[in-house]
Amino acid sequence: MGVGNLWRKRIQGCISNTPIFVLINGSAHSKFNTGKGITHGDPLSPFLFLIVSESLNIMFQIGHETGHIGGFAVNANGFKVSHLRYADDTLVFLDDSTEQMNCLRYYLLGFEMVSVLRINFAKCSLYGVANAVNMDAMTAMLGCKTESFPSIYLGFPLGDIAASFQNGKRL
Repeated sequence: MGVGNLWRKRIQGCISNTPIFVLINGSAHSKFNTGKGITHGDPLSPFLFLIVSESLNIMFQIGHETGHIGGFAVNANGFKVSHLRYADDTLVFLDDSTEQMNCLRYYLLGFEMVSVLRINFAKCSLYGVANAVNMDAMTAMLGCKTESFPSIYLGFPLGDIAASFQNGKRL
């Protein structure tokens, strides 16, 4: 990402020597250093997550450029979107291909090894579009569940929402 040595040293210092104080009757006593890691609720945590998760973004970009991850065409000029990210949510667009799902699985497992962050595949969902035929095989490969449209994602409707309402009420 082009981060210089000085910034890497500062980040490492924040992570490796986090001071902790024990509160006794509301007053801080007994300072000690953790040696590694950051504490729960540390204000630096979201920024570190963004830096680490950028490696996943780079992995997906390389996967798309090498043909391991598909995508969908946005316009006639051939611009394709392979993935979208929002905070800690990621949407990946694959062709109906078990080979692409296998590559996605390897990218995600590689990210887990590099970042030491765990991906909860049980919370992941696979949505089929345009008569996808490999849904069962692909969900088995990733260990996730199959969902269908219409659906709600981050409070926004996905798919043909008009078909999910009858007489103004959601089915």
